[in-house]
Amino acid sequence: MIQGVTNMHARVEGKTPSGEAYRALDPELLDWVAATAAYGFLTAYDRFVAKVSPEDQARFYAEGEPVLSLYGVKKPLKSDADFLAMMESLAPRFEPHPIVGEFLAIIQSGRAAPGLPKRLHNAMARGAVSILPPLVRERLQLGREYDLKPLDYLLLKLGGAAAERRPQLNSPPCQASLRLGLPADFLYRRPAEQRRLLAERAATATT
Repeated sequence: MIQGVTNMHARVEGKTPSGEAYRALDPELLDWVAATAAYGFLTAYDRFVAKVSPEDQARFYAEGEPVLSLYGVKKPLKSDADFLAMMESLAPRFEPHPIVGEFLAIIQSGRAAPGLPKRLHNAMARGAVSILPPLVRERLQLGREYDLKPLDYLLLKLGGAAAERRPQLNSPPCQASLRLGLPADFLYRRPAEQRRLLAERAATATT
């Protein structure tokens, strides 16, 4: 699967609006894409679903390194501080462009997930902008129309809570639980129930 993604990336190249040439497999771009994904997923979860302890944040970054190395990433993040430092160094090269607004408009339109209320799509677009470092948001000229409103925050929290309680049986967490001999919805169960299942599995393994 990773090789297939890499093969697709190998065909992606072009120039930015300012004329800077790029290739998707440029090491700096690979590092940047990996950094924005890791930071974005972790920060969105921490802010809109459940708080993540500093220890679990560090573990999240560390456990992603082996997979990222297979994609060609040379400088994986080890902390949020690493991400902010990367954005600071790249900020002079960021530039506003209509494609940013077009992308956010697609999110707000609901076309990406037509089964969800449009109000939630608007909240997701503003939520995505809200987790950007202020310097990046300023460079991209994402103004006050993208400010996260109290109702947006409430909708994202409610949506996050609902998603947290509803296992997707074909998702990586469920499949990983099955491979470990646990129920597919193991990660969605209460901590006491998880401890009981792990104890039963350990006892079975030693008999």
